[in-house]
Order: sequence, then C-alpha cells, then structure tokens
Amino acid sequence: MPRRPRAGTLGLFRVAVDAHAGPVPNLDHAVLHQRVRQAQALEPLDLLWLEDPVPPGNIEARRHVTHSTKTPICAGENLYMHQGYRELIE
Repeated sequence: MPRRPRAGTLGLFRVAVDAHAGPVPNLDHAVLHQRVRQAQALEPLDLLWLEDPVPPGNIEARRHVTHSTKTPICAGENLYMHQGYRELIE
C-alpha cells in the first residue's frame, strides 16, 4: 500500500540511505547502540530503507537494529548467492 506524502514534502520522491557500514573490528555494545540511535534518528524521514547499518556478516547485530527501528533495514550487495543469504533468511 503506497504511503501518502507528508505535508511540506514534494510527495514525488522517497529516499533510501545506503549506510554501508564498513568492517568494524570490534562491533561492541556501544557501537551497536550508536547504529540503533542513527537508524532511529532517521525514522522521521520515512525512508524506503536503510542499507547495511552494520557489517553484512553480523546477523545478530542486523537483527537487533532491525527490531529497534521503524525504518526498514535491508541487506546490500555484499551478500550474494544462496550461501550469503542462508543465515539471514533462517
């Protein structure tokens, strides 16, 4: 179902943000919390999606961010073929 444009916007465009979190040597609780706060801060923009706010191979971190924001979280091109998506889907 298409979303209605908000007052004050052109109503013609929706934006998706490619966060492309690079390799994070130590994705600790503080860094993960920062990524969650960033995703939540973007909620008022009604993004189509936020891509890769955490490194693509970190499924638990992705799950945590996804469940902590209203902004849809998507996987980028760093996951490919069935091997890359298997754990994400399961």
